[in-house]
Amino acid sequence: MADNTMGIMVSVSGYSKVAISEASGGKTTLLIIDVNHLYLFFSDIMNFEEIISRVRRHASQTGQAYLPVNEFDN
Repeated sequence: MADNTMGIMVSVSGYSKVAISEASGGKTTLLIIDVNHLYLFFSDIMNFEEIISRVRRHASQTGQAYLPVNEFDN
């Protein structure tokens, strides 16, 4: 896997704390998003690139693969 290669996992029913913890780590290669992220996209509130960019930046800064929509900074 290349250094900048990342996977995206989508859940319609959300994630448990254990799933978020297992997906996260210092050099996580997985971003996890849920139905709330998709709602932003399908409602034309944010484009998909911006959603992924925010989650990816959060993962890079904190090591956490999941950033809830309600924690997005506007």
